[in-house]
Amino acid sequence: MKKIIALTLALLLALTAFTGCRATAVVGVTQPTETTKPTETQPLGDDAVKTGLSMTTTLSSSKNAGEEAGLAQADVTLVAVTVDEKGVIVQCVIDGVQAKVNFDNTGVITSDLQNPVRSKNQLGDAYGMGKYSSIGKEWNEQAQALADYVEGKTLEEVKGIAITEDGKAADTDLSSSVTIAIAGFIPAIEAAVMGAQNLGAKASDTLKLTTTTSVAGSKSAGEEAGLAQADCYAAPWKGRPSPPAPSTPFRPR
Repeated sequence: MKKIIALTLALLLALTAFTGCRATAVVGVTQPTETTKPTETQPLGDDAVKTGLSMTTTLSSSKNAGEEAGLAQADVTLVAVTVDEKGVIVQCVIDGVQAKVNFDNTGVITSDLQNPVRSKNQLGDAYGMGKYSSIGKEWNEQAQALADYVEGKTLEEVKGIAITEDGKAADTDLSSSVTIAIAGFIPAIEAAVMGAQNLGAKASDTLKLTTTTSVAGSKSAGEEAGLAQADCYAAPWKGRPSPPAPSTPFRPR
């Protein structure tokens, strides 16, 4: 009997407090996402802004083991925004996580599960895109450029950004600083804006996004199917000396 690895995603988003959602999929199946409906809030006061966070995930880069090793990969896109009363994006932060678990054709995991999974912003130059980029920019630099570009725009203006057939920016001003595909970021920004809530943030605050990810819950296949598990935690926060830390880790059951 062929041994298999299943991929479980424990995705934890936080605004005022951490809340969790759970999704399980067989390797290679893309996890569907839904646009968050807008949250009803009281009118904002002077200088007050709403805070929004979105987390979208795809498993499409995963592959089953054949003659070569298999890979369970969760690509997570994270967007945090603050939005004013007129629906204009005041600040935006974009990050991404690429959580990988490698396994051989017997279902035995070959990755070091204790290694921390750093986000693309945390990796910076170590991500390694800069040397291949036609503009010499790393992923985090391009994500920052896109975030800067959408600041000052409404959601309708963001959704109206021209995109080429391969998902890249068609606008010359944007494409000069962002050459990565941006098509996947637009719905993530939309979800963050649509789900934004009045949590006491001010336009003068500095928006930050903190995230931690672990694959330590994964296990090799034996008599039972193996498991590639990615636990990703994210929370937006205002410019403070230190970001909020996750409480008791969320584990799928």
